[in-house]
Amino acid sequence: MNYIRVYRMTILIFLLAVGLIAAQINAQNDADIILTWSSSSFAPAGYPGKHLPSSGSQIIVSASPEILLRGTNLKPQDLTYRWFLDYRLQSAASGQGQQDFSFAASGSKGTTINIKVEIQNPAGVLLGQKSLKITLAEPTVQIHHLFENQFIGTAFKNAAEMPPGQKINFIAIPYFFNIAGAAQIDFSWRANNQPIFPDPRKRPDIAHLEIDSEMPPGAIYDLVAAVQNNIRKNETASAFLRINVR
Repeated sequence: MNYIRVYRMTILIFLLAVGLIAAQINAQNDADIILTWSSSSFAPAGYPGKHLPSSGSQIIVSASPEILLRGTNLKPQDLTYRWFLDYRLQSAASGQGQQDFSFAASGSKGTTINIKVEIQNPAGVLLGQKSLKITLAEPTVQIHHLFENQFIGTAFKNAAEMPPGQKINFIAIPYFFNIAGAAQIDFSWRANNQPIFPDPRKRPDIAHLEIDSEMPPGAIYDLVAAVQNNIRKNETASAFLRINVR
């Protein structure tokens, strides 16, 4: 009976040790693989943030195993990369030297895409694996103050105050549309539900507004900028700004 108990304890200790070693190896492998990603979605020149993907964006994920290979004669192109999209193996995108994985995003705002790569040496031995999650955004537009052909400051946050007689130019800035450039966007403007027609010789993303000098304090102008991808018609966004006359 004592022998059986000792045997069971020995097996249990062995399994715990194996599990601990495996966990340590996986943790080390995760740290030794770097995954980066980029998106084809649009953002204006000078935008300092990451171009967030929306539905239809082309996403490229790249694996960098250089840290993993320190002390070996192997190069990244010698390794086999097995890519998984939402837990499904992407056989066509996997193989020797396939460090990059490209795919078209699908889903609505807030959808989480799960990516994983497994890296094997030429003998088929698993060297490590790494996962990341990418959350989809949606196309959006912001209204900025335009001054001397430069949009300045942060976007208006739904409300602003202006005195009677104020003349001001606004610009609509689209983000995260699936376009090659702003020329693929149709812009429309409305003030107090009346259309504003930008000068056709100028850019349609710019609207000029002049507050009536006779407007009493407390009067309101409601400004709306609406944008639409003129190729993917289902991509739309709008921004609202309430202007209070002070």
